[in-house]
Amino acid sequence: MTTKIQLSDAEMQLMCNADFILTKNRVLQKTKHLLEEVQQAQVAAQKGFETFSAEVFAAPPKISRGENYLGLPYLILDYPRLLQPQQTFAIRTFFWWGRFFSSTLQLSGDPKFDFQEKIAAAFDVLAPHYFVGVNPDPWQHHFERDNYKPVSQFSQKGFETFLKEREHIKIARQFPLTDWPEAETLLFNCWKGYLQILSA
Repeated sequence: MTTKIQLSDAEMQLMCNADFILTKNRVLQKTKHLLEEVQQAQVAAQKGFETFSAEVFAAPPKISRGENYLGLPYLILDYPRLLQPQQTFAIRTFFWWGRFFSSTLQLSGDPKFDFQEKIAAAFDVLAPHYFVGVNPDPWQHHFERDNYKPVSQFSQKGFETFLKEREHIKIARQFPLTDWPEAETLLFNCWKGYLQILSA
């Protein structure tokens, strides 16, 4: 009996190539080590941000791995990770296979109301390189038009109004995977920059 499910030539070649999966596993392991380095830098630097409540940094950093965000593997480092039904204060460092690295500040509930004016005041800092979330679903991480909009496409007043009207705030920056040699520094600096904006 011949199976009805057929593979393309490319699919057959890939299925027969064990080296691809072994290489993928090595890349993901090295990426996890990279995020662990970022995490160590974050924990050390967190002591310099004592203006935040102890609740913000109460949960230790966490690295998570998945295989299927829109079909592709990913790694996530969350710190701080205040993730409660009624309030969020999180900075998410994200690696998405074949796509990008990103760093995202995510606020909802009391933290959103507490810090929205400081984020609006940082318009000139954010406009050149950062995006703001426009999707009602706060847990989407791609940078398509239905999820993020460049901060530079707002006026300063329009940006302030937009932040006030949202139930949650997401500010994000992405970096190409080819930035690997500098990724640890770039991602840590984004993380630190968010906290500097919020503690200004």
